Amino acid sequence: MTLGTLYADAYRYGEGKEWYLRAIEEGEAQDDRSFTSVAWYNLSILESRFYHYDLAFEDTNASLDARNRASGRLARGEMQLRRLDFGKALADYEAAREMDTSPLSKLNLAQLYQISGRLEEARLYAEDCLKGGDLSWMLHYGIDPVRYRRDIHDVLRKTYRGLEKTEWQRPYGKAAEWFRGRLRIAVYRFKAAGHDHLFRKFSLASAEAYGLKFDGEEEEHLDALIQFYNAFERYPRRAVFYLDRARAFETSIIPAALASYDLEDGILFKKTDMILAAIEGFDPSWERDMIAKACTEAAKTGGPEAAGVTERLFALNRGALRQEGLRLPVELRIEGAGRRLASRLARYIGGAGFSPVTAAATDDGTGGMVRAGTDMRFRLSVTVPENFASPVGCELYDKLRRSVVLRRNFPLPSGSGADIADFARSLGDAVFTATAPPVKSGE
Repeated sequence: MTLGTLYADAYRYGEGKEWYLRAIEEGEAQDDRSFTSVAWYNLSILESRFYHYDLAFEDTNASLDARNRASGRLARGEMQLRRLDFGKALADYEAAREMDTSPLSKLNLAQLYQISGRLEEARLYAEDCLKGGDLSWMLHYGIDPVRYRRDIHDVLRKTYRGLEKTEWQRPYGKAAEWFRGRLRIAVYRFKAAGHDHLFRKFSLASAEAYGLKFDGEEEEHLDALIQFYNAFERYPRRAVFYLDRARAFETSIIPAALASYDLEDGILFKKTDMILAAIEGFDPSWERDMIAKACTEAAKTGGPEAAGVTERLFALNRGALRQEGLRLPVELRIEGAGRRLASRLARYIGGAGFSPVTAAATDDGTGGMVRAGTDMRFRLSVTVPENFASPVGCELYDKLRRSVVLRRNFPLPSGSGADIADFARSLGDAVFTATAPPVKSGE
């Protein structure tokens, strides 16, 4: 086991795997299920490091078959999170939390909630992790206080930044509510900046712990180079020095890592073509998280491809859009409402995370209002009952997959601005934070 770990840390895949397999064989021969479980777990980390995700997943399952341990559950949950399979990842993280007293499972849950758009839950879990005083559990997981706090502040900076951008896409119909929303935006921005500073501070401390200094004269370590890049990401000319050295180090050993470096390079210097090209290099099954990241950055550029990659991002992870300040292009159909009410509904819905086409609303010949183009991938249908006698029926349909993403009724007591704003906020929250699979056509 020790030899396997030493070779794995030296990025010597063949020898590391050989010694881990020997450890597994001896553990099984002695019927030592705990030892065998740890050996399978370590082998899964090695396979994952070399981008052998299918093998890593099999090894993680073998580890859990040998013994159901919290670390194995967390490892499998992380792999499910790579695939943006939030339901399965959540099940593993919750199971780990039930059997483990450390706060690590809470931090994993915070990360999952942040990525999936459930930002308030992410904030609560991550801030609770900061309160813990007993750090003895770290010896078991091989982590240190610096890296642990860096990871917490990473989640919190993204969460508060997401809360700020989401608040911009929450319409209000009353002046007092609008002012309170703007106050929340200021608070979120301030806290995001604070956690971003702490994330970069701990990234720098983590990098220096490896012995690598700014001039890079000492022996290089990949993790140190990556942490230096994180620390100086705001300063592209400085950050690219560490990014290039990390790229040269890792891709010479693991060619499959090239796409992730191309993506970071494209993000650093805002090269949309490089960002889009990087997508083709990612595993479409196991690196859906990286594809979503690339779509996010490409959509932010606002170029001609922005609408298409935003639609693709929504299909991958609908919780990503609002927290990145993105709006979903939709074909908006409003039925059962007069021209004035339809116009107001369209305006408030457009302020809740959606982006209907800017063409003027037209009468569809049946009393309904159409405000969209037929080339949109997603169609949002809103049916208003006569005299607001019952809730408004809403359906978001994916024309490419021919499936219903969301079908739900929302209350709309009247046509007042306050009630329409409440309706639009509820609709936006349901569309952009839910993690359930899409409803099949006909269900």
